[in-house]
Amino acid sequence: MLKEGQSTRPASACALAAALALWIATSAAWGITGEEIIRKAFDLRSEVRDYKAKVAVTTDIEDVDMPVRHITVYYKRPDKMKVDSEGMVFVPKAALDLHSLGTRMTEDAQATLVGQKQLGGRTLYSVKMVPPGKDAGPERMLVWVWGDTWTVQKVQTFRGQQQLFEVQWVYQLIDGKYWMPEWIVFKTAGRKLPGGKGGEVTLQFSSVQVNVGLADDIFAGE
Repeated sequence: MLKEGQSTRPASACALAAALALWIATSAAWGITGEEIIRKAFDLRSEVRDYKAKVAVTTDIEDVDMPVRHITVYYKRPDKMKVDSEGMVFVPKAALDLHSLGTRMTEDAQATLVGQKQLGGRTLYSVKMVPPGKDAGPERMLVWVWGDTWTVQKVQTFRGQQQLFEVQWVYQLIDGKYWMPEWIVFKTAGRKLPGGKGGEVTLQFSSVQVNVGLADDIFAGE
């Protein structure tokens, strides 16, 4: 017998409705959606048409002894990149390529705001990115974005419960209007680096020049 106040809907439907109501209430309380946050971060990067920078690369990979390398990075949208190095160096190009990372974060993926917190008086949002389609696999990303500058603070990539890698950024303001990396730290928890190694790579930027009109012939042969 159905008691007063008892729902006729299956338990799973009730749970889904409750979760949806909670998500709507939470999104309204935050006042912004995951899609809006990611779009703001992507739009900020789109202002950089090209850049040139000196980068000191510090490599900490298990069983690998490599000195600090000094390189020069040239980048031009949408996908041109050149790295001049004084010797062998491991550089996570995905962290340097402003276009490919932004495209990966926005292209067709489902973005859901899953949290926010205050750090040093600043708001830091956490957005979960899930690839579309049933065949997309279990890979997903957590993207952390500062709410005042709309810069990406951290990206974590997971497959199932295993974290594949993490990239963190610290920024500097160039020409009073372009937020560009000052530090990038690339970490892998698995054995994803060359030779099946794990570890981290730190990139320290200096002499950053933005929108200098880099010629296409700089990237010839790359």
